[in-house]
Amino acid sequence: MAEKLALPSDILAVIEEFMPGEGTYSDEKGFIRSARLGYVYKDKIFKVVSVKHPLGKPFIPKQGMIVLGVVTSVKEDLVFVDIIADKDGKMFSGKFTGIIHLSQASKVFIKTIEDAFKLSDIVLAKVLTDRIPPYQLTTKPPELGVIAAMCSKCGEIMIRKDENTLLCPRCGNVEKRKVAASYLIRPNPKNNKKRVRG
Repeated sequence: MAEKLALPSDILAVIEEFMPGEGTYSDEKGFIRSARLGYVYKDKIFKVVSVKHPLGKPFIPKQGMIVLGVVTSVKEDLVFVDIIADKDGKMFSGKFTGIIHLSQASKVFIKTIEDAFKLSDIVLAKVLTDRIPPYQLTTKPPELGVIAAMCSKCGEIMIRKDENTLLCPRCGNVEKRKVAASYLIRPNPKNNKKRVRG
């Protein structure tokens, strides 16, 4: 059972009484200190003191994982994405940034990155590399790409027109995207005819 919450470098015990365990270290004076923020656990049978993370193991994006994110910046040949959660909606333990390069946007030729993504698009992407931030992402497979987008002209949530275009049901604006097969809003021909103006 946890005894208390420790801060990094807090003295937990002396080396004569306990052995340093997970999340601890011993200093030159013989004190066992906390190596991180966490809860202190003292095993009085085996005489080991440890500090465990207060929130358990951090949940972070990993290579091969499918993630949800929001496009926060559009550059010449890439977009920056705030990675929020995994494909099931489980939130990550912090803020993570990913990039999608033009070459990783689609299996078919795309002239500019703005033909695939725009600011505030919600995307489903696969993590290619997780060693050095920012995370490298891809949306090449048909099930990946933009799953929700707003019209650049009026801000309405757009509907899928076909595999690489979206239609605004309010103003009739058509925009290109790398649309995921699982795009959240499907077209309803009856509703579209009534709502689209001009």
